[in-house]
Amino acid sequence: MQRITAIQPNEATGKAKQLLDGVQAKLGMTPNLMKTLAASPAALEGYLTFSGALGTGVLNGKFREQIALAVAQANSCEYCLSAHSTIGKMVGLTPEEIAASREARAEDPKRDAGLRFAQSIVVQRGEVPGPRHDPPSRFQRRRDHGDRGQRGDQHLLELLQPHRPNRSRLPPGERRLTR
Repeated sequence: MQRITAIQPNEATGKAKQLLDGVQAKLGMTPNLMKTLAASPAALEGYLTFSGALGTGVLNGKFREQIALAVAQANSCEYCLSAHSTIGKMVGLTPEEIAASREARAEDPKRDAGLRFAQSIVVQRGEVPGPRHDPPSRFQRRRDHGDRGQRGDQHLLELLQPHRPNRSRLPPGERRLTR
């Protein structure tokens, strides 16, 4: 059940209309999440700005969608799976890559490690085991699969960003605001 009324693009005014028009122009559609966030233009603008900033990072659009699919699957979020499958197709993921991403798998070893790491963060509710609990730690193994130094740290930070609402698992019995 949706608890916040979504703003339909044809009924939007002011800043909400401007932002929703931009989403429509970019995606060719307006996802329900954006319509719901439009109830607070500041929230929608913040979400879009944050997502846009991550779009200039070191992770490309395909990999970001693969991460979103792995996280959505871990959260059992049908809405998120549907949305990110559609966006995944738009950025060039094949049906096989979409299915594999849902299982946190990829042919490329770096992407595979990144997907498994992102999924584990969700399943473990943000817990990143350190060396004393899990030698060698998942964090270090992920780092070993990425580039060394600053670029490797950029990869990790972008993987860890809560740039989508489906990023962290909800406690049992809790429901999302948007479905």
